[in-house]
Amino acid sequence: MSDEIQKLNDRIIYFESRILDLNKELDLAREEIQALNLASEKRETELLQINLDHQEVNGKLREKLSRYEDKADHYRRNGVI
Repeated sequence: MSDEIQKLNDRIIYFESRILDLNKELDLAREEIQALNLASEKRETELLQINLDHQEVNGKLREKLSRYEDKADHYRRNGVI
């Protein structure tokens, strides 16, 4: 083989090796992104549940507050306070 052909073959081998390396990196990046997406989805689910729980507790507190306000209004009307 001539030197020029050998150089081209060497470059082909180098680039094929580089392509394999980049494909491996790409596979690792995909796996990492998939893991991050799963973690993000899990956290989103947790936060949504926290929000629902907060809304429920907030609703109960508002009901209690309303009852106390009603009692206070009753006592004010009757001159107790």
